[in-house]
Amino acid sequence: MQKLSKLKHLLHNLLLQNFVSPFLNSIKDKRKLEVRGEIFMTKSDFDELNHKIKNGQLMGKMGKTGIDSVFANPRNVASGTIRQLDSSVVADRKLSFIAYYLDILE
Repeated sequence: MQKLSKLKHLLHNLLLQNFVSPFLNSIKDKRKLEVRGEIFMTKSDFDELNHKIKNGQLMGKMGKTGIDSVFANPRNVASGTIRQLDSSVVADRKLSFIAYYLDILE
């Protein structure tokens, strides 16, 4: 997959999680926006996700369910989720975002 295509998937997944869209609505020229931040999953949301995977309600690692498919830590889940090509997986996971830098470039 080309770099630009991967970037489009990342942007789509960010918009799907409603992290960036509130900012985008107020900016006319979106090519001049720079946002830096961290995407993360809270410990409680991570525990809930693993519980649903164990019970067969959601797919875990390698598209499987059960105890062998639970995730090791919330950091890896968050970074892997935002890179997903299947946006339905992204929509099912509760991610959070903290912006630490926002600039409109001149």
